Amino acid sequence: MKGKTGFTLIELAIVLVIIGIILGAIIKGQDLIANAKAKRFANDLRRWEVVVWTYYDRHGKFPKDWDKLGALNNNLPTSFDDISFCFDPNKPAIIAKYNSTTAANKDELRFLFKQADKIIDGEVDPKNGNVICITGTVTCDNNHFVNENVSYNQTSDNYTSDCNLVYLLGAQSFNDTE
Repeated sequence: MKGKTGFTLIELAIVLVIIGIILGAIIKGQDLIANAKAKRFANDLRRWEVVVWTYYDRHGKFPKDWDKLGALNNNLPTSFDDISFCFDPNKPAIIAKYNSTTAANKDELRFLFKQADKIIDGEVDPKNGNVICITGTVTCDNNHFVNENVSYNQTSDNYTSDCNLVYLLGAQSFNDTE
């Protein structure tokens, strides 16, 4: 056996174990990043809620559009390029609509919507709770809710890329907008 070189089975096993540990750490790291994005998304929804209720406390009515918010506008989240946030003053709700023209990864957006539902409502149920998923046309333009003909009865059974996430603010009467 002189002159023959190579790796022993033990050396190969050690290398495979090390590769497995590295791959496991990478996969776990990706999960942690995805969950952190989902938590940030849910926190952004809550920040919008705080801004809306702060306006309501100061003025006794909900804003008709975001231009009325003035300095509060600085607190609005802008951390998701693929999602438009807007407010429906007719039924105070924050709407997160994926931008179909710029959304690079629709699977990631579906994950964000599901996780936001789970974080806020405690379970993933797109038809019930404060977080629901509606299908149909929702138009957001520069933080303004444009389309006032949205039917909240068009809820989706699951989170798909054409689902618009709606975070209902829980007020009983929504007619007091300016």
